[in-house]
Amino acid sequence: MHNNETMTLQEATNFLNVPETYLLKLIQEGNIPSVRIETQQRVYKKDIMNYKEKQRKKRRQELNQLTEFLQDNGFYD
Repeated sequence: MHNNETMTLQEATNFLNVPETYLLKLIQEGNIPSVRIETQQRVYKKDIMNYKEKQRKKRRQELNQLTEFLQDNGFYD
């Protein structure tokens, strides 16, 4: 993968499995940078892949915390 490889917003939403409005919100909030190439807004593939991995790690950590809480409070025998 080249560092400057870009994706259209549609490609990125498909890859992340999110609505385009959510991706636009992420871009507006600065969570995912975007570039304008001619008249089209695009995102760098590396940024989309990094965001997806960061979200995966966050979900895993939250699941581990929930499991620990449930174990500590007797929900698992």
